[in-house]
Amino acid sequence: MKSFSKLILITLCTLAIAGCDNNKATAKSYSKFSYISDKCQVIGAIDIKEIAKMENVQKMLQEDQTIPYYKEIKASGLGLDNLNCLYFGAEIPASVDQASIQSEGVFLLEAKSEINLPEFISLAEKNNNIKFKTETIGAKQAYILSNDSTADTPPTYIIQLNDKLIAIGTKAEITNTVTLFEKGGKSVLDNAGLMKTADNGQSKDMVWFAASVPPEVNKENDPNSPDINDLFISANYINEILTINGKIVCATDQDAQKILMPAQILTSMAVMTSNNTIKPEDLSIKADKNNLDISIKLSKEALKNMMEKSASQIQQQPVVTEEVITEEILAPDTSLATNAPVVKPVVKPVVKPVVKPVAPVTAPKAPVKTN
Repeated sequence: MKSFSKLILITLCTLAIAGCDNNKATAKSYSKFSYISDKCQVIGAIDIKEIAKMENVQKMLQEDQTIPYYKEIKASGLGLDNLNCLYFGAEIPASVDQASIQSEGVFLLEAKSEINLPEFISLAEKNNNIKFKTETIGAKQAYILSNDSTADTPPTYIIQLNDKLIAIGTKAEITNTVTLFEKGGKSVLDNAGLMKTADNGQSKDMVWFAASVPPEVNKENDPNSPDINDLFISANYINEILTINGKIVCATDQDAQKILMPAQILTSMAVMTSNNTIKPEDLSIKADKNNLDISIKLSKEALKNMMEKSASQIQQQPVVTEEVITEEILAPDTSLATNAPVVKPVVKPVVKPVVKPVAPVTAPKAPVKTN
């Protein structure tokens, strides 16, 4: 699930620094989840269309018009201004021992108008001077985007399902998706518990994800770790305020307390070190038996302050390099020994750490450009 976690974090950062003009997504039914296998216990969606309306994202789109291949990327249908929504699903590793291995998962990328994936792949091959391998899955051709895969990092596949929908993910989940698309079958929509947690795939949020943890996975956890049955997290950035809401259902009241106590300490520290940009009521986590409710509201000033503090901490970390200094070290005195040889000084290198100053680090002012 590492790749999905990274995606969510990147998106939240985009929401945090982009700025918008009172844009709010409308409720919609995410029927594309019918193409995600019922083996997935994590699902979510990112409303790219609404994010693209943000003021700074609009500026970024205008700046992108000057980059190489902009017209070609837009013509292929995969420009940011033509993307509608991103849906995703992932399997939860069956045991702690498998947690370090990339889990099976899939992204479904929906566009407003037609996508020409072969044209986009051809452009990527030309731009990077490479040739992607292909493989037939079902009745469709998939492109293998990473050819240097290992057991821990399986290759990434991309395939076009119809004129406005492509799938990106591991081979197992891509195969499941193609099967569901071509023949139908059991999908995450048949997982009643997960869909209830996910509000049946309908949401007004720009970003959201839900998870339903199987009991057998909880049994494999560290005994000191809290057992979580279900969770739902959502995020919006409206009127220059990042709002994150969450609901967590733990296995027991004691599991909820394992999360509540450290969370309350962290929120108190965040308020105290925020230079008055965060108020106590902006960060809330409450427990009702085994249920936890999370509410976070961060202003533009608070987000800026957090980024500056993060950059400052990085700047203060020393970089230790090695400087070789030679010291004269005498060999043991053996002058009293019979027929002892003449002893000469022995010079050995001694490595001493030297701390050198670090160049200033400044906080980023804008999100990373993507196409």
